[in-house]
Amino acid sequence: MNTDFLQKTLHQDKLLKLNTKLWLAVKNNQLSQAKKLLDEGATLHKITGIPLRRYDLDENTPLHIAAKSGFLKLAKLLVEYSTEIDIRNRLKQTPLQWAAYYGHVDLVKYLVSKGADINAIDVDGDPALTWAANKGQFEIIDYLIQQGADPKKISPQGNTALHWTTIAGEIEMAKHLIELGCDPALKNQQGQSALDLAVENAHPEMVKLLTSYLK
Repeated sequence: MNTDFLQKTLHQDKLLKLNTKLWLAVKNNQLSQAKKLLDEGATLHKITGIPLRRYDLDENTPLHIAAKSGFLKLAKLLVEYSTEIDIRNRLKQTPLQWAAYYGHVDLVKYLVSKGADINAIDVDGDPALTWAANKGQFEIIDYLIQQGADPKKISPQGNTALHWTTIAGEIEMAKHLIELGCDPALKNQQGQSALDLAVENAHPEMVKLLTSYLK
């Protein structure tokens, strides 16, 4: 048997086991266990040229899981061990987008302080600002705008944060975005304004709000 091939196989088997344990440790918020595994050589699911096991359907990395759950200490640990701050999952989503969506303010601020791209877009063309707007995360919206995010930015698909907020039926967030300069009359690539989307998604209170701004 080829000795080099055997050694490579054994090495990959070891990494697979370490990575599996690391993913589960982060998911279960086990800080000391995660550090132990990183010290033992867990790779954060990044081995150049070698496909790795998918740990969930969207190929989320440990940093995605920490960001989604608001595990700030774990996120700091992963970044300390050189995980990529804007690492993408299968849908091109970044940890910052997840932290913004789930309202983890401190984690959002930490990721941005470490260089996370506030304008990074996912497969649908949406940045972290839109993710936050879609869930009514006011503090995160204001922070991202302070950091240079543009609430009037149109995604490659032609939607603004206001379009998505309208679809979600977030009345107070819609008011906030309009006050920040979002245009309720702006149409997306399908020729729909926020008002059109409010009607389409059966949000009567949103229709009233948007109509009041369009008079």
